[in-house]
Amino acid sequence: IHINKTWASIGIEKHKDKHGRWCSVTLIGDKNRKITVINAYRVGNNTIEKAGGSTVWFQEYTLLLENGLKNPDPRQQILDDMEQYINDIKEDPDHEFVIFIDANESTQRKGKSRIKNFIQNIGGMDAHHHQHASLPPTPTHIRGSDQIDYCIISPKLAQFVLRAGILPIGYAIMGDH
Repeated sequence: IHINKTWASIGIEKHKDKHGRWCSVTLIGDKNRKITVINAYRVGNNTIEKAGGSTVWFQEYTLLLENGLKNPDPRQQILDDMEQYINDIKEDPDHEFVIFIDANESTQRKGKSRIKNFIQNIGGMDAHHHQHASLPPTPTHIRGSDQIDYCIISPKLAQFVLRAGILPIGYAIMGDH
């Protein structure tokens, strides 16, 4: 994430997750109000038996093992760790958050949706759904028909969201999201 100083009247703080799963910047404005913008990647569904040694899932699994976690679940661990990070942010009533995440899971999934639980646990909301509640979820990856990428905002920011949209896959850049 790169943000020019002109976007914050007082300052900018940069942060990154020790495992490389997300990075963030905190914009500090007038009256010490803050917005932390987080860019995150959550690995796809995998298991130790199926993951190749060069996959991001396996790399995260190995890092978590090295940090003392027994039988780590990289998909859940990022949500647990980000939830703690967001809860720390929320201790300051003048501190809001925006999370851009490739969650690799739909909130519309039948049964248990871990990303949906995460959004509820942090008291967040999907900015796109907030603007377009009557529309069905928009696919955000080339191999499926579900939305798996989200812009999650703290509720106080909802009143400032003027537009939210999802461009068709391949519209701006070639990729699979």
